[in-house]
Amino acid sequence: MIEKPGDIRDLSLAEGQRNFVKRLRESSDAKIIVVSFGGRPRLLGDIVAKSDAILIAFLPGPDAGIAVVDLITGVTNPNAKLPITYPKYQDGGGVPYWHSVSDQCTGPNDTYEPLPHYAYNQCEVEWPFGYGLSYTTFKYSNLLIDSKKVLHVLRWSSNPSRGVKVSVKVKNTGDRSGSETIMFFIFDENRHVTPEYKRLIHFEKIKLDPGEERTVVYQLTTNSLWHVGPHDDTHDILQMGQKIRIGIGAETDCRRSGELCSDSISLEMGEQEIYNPVCETACNLLYMKGCHDNILPKACYATCLTSSSPVNVDEAGWGWNYVNCIESILLDDRRSDANKCQDVDSLCRKVLDKVASAEDYSSSVQSKYDYTTIVVSVLAGIVGTLIIISPFFKGACWQRRRNEGDIEFTAVNQNGVI
Repeated sequence: MIEKPGDIRDLSLAEGQRNFVKRLRESSDAKIIVVSFGGRPRLLGDIVAKSDAILIAFLPGPDAGIAVVDLITGVTNPNAKLPITYPKYQDGGGVPYWHSVSDQCTGPNDTYEPLPHYAYNQCEVEWPFGYGLSYTTFKYSNLLIDSKKVLHVLRWSSNPSRGVKVSVKVKNTGDRSGSETIMFFIFDENRHVTPEYKRLIHFEKIKLDPGEERTVVYQLTTNSLWHVGPHDDTHDILQMGQKIRIGIGAETDCRRSGELCSDSISLEMGEQEIYNPVCETACNLLYMKGCHDNILPKACYATCLTSSSPVNVDEAGWGWNYVNCIESILLDDRRSDANKCQDVDSLCRKVLDKVASAEDYSSSVQSKYDYTTIVVSVLAGIVGTLIIISPFFKGACWQRRRNEGDIEFTAVNQNGVI
């Protein structure tokens, strides 16, 4: 079937195709293998129960026939994983893998409580994201973490962030070689903004012979914990005190069970007692673009922290608006690099002047701005003087008169000479 945008309004397979599989099952005991070609998932309905195997081939290209024959006959051992959540119902097509923890469906209450007669559960799907079978089987065991804390330090720190080593054993329990993709998912427990139900942070494919066992190790760092914060949707932040769990495998749900799930891991600061995502983002950008020169970035960070009080917005508080401003200047390729740092001071806020008074700031950096400051001050003084004296001469003009070889200037208005 040829698929184009707009020519399929219903994800269900045609009734004739479903009836064809039904009649085959009723008339024969042979193995039924369904191969589904298409650019989008189609609702298979009772075909799943009536078939012995299903191969979702999507749009594999002109050599698809050879590849399908090799997979079905066992020449090649399949090892792929679904890149999507495969829907089971029409209304379930809108619940993809990447969905909010609050996006759930109602279902029967299995706790035997009289009321209510329903409960919120994960929406039922045909197969979850990352699902896939093989002609062999794999067993996961011994999930371990070497720490319950992942430590974050600022980018300019001499001490690196300390991550958490996550390891799991994988064993081929079948009778033939095969490849398996080990997937590590994060489950957030206490985020300030609504988290995803789960998030893939790492995957690794290994090949194992029958009976072979291998330990797969992943180093969890703060790079996997950045997320959009509650106050600004254009920058990712870290949340100190955030707790997460690591789950292994497509069907693992650490929100409902502890199988193949780690203990809680908390995010904490490694060397700074106070963490401010605005200060870190701004100082990182100023530092990377050379606006600090010999200054230690920690002086910038300290200045930001001490001026981050929201009491007087004009005098203190850098804020995400300041970050957006310096980004619009420092990341603008149309501006000259030599003037970008000065433009930040003149167009955004004179933060660099405040940082210049910090103990760690080099005096040579400030000299770059002295000449410009003097010129601007002199021009401002001249303009201010002209503005002050101009009312005294409003409506007047100057008349030049020659008198016995001398030049005299007389102010004249509409009523005569003054």
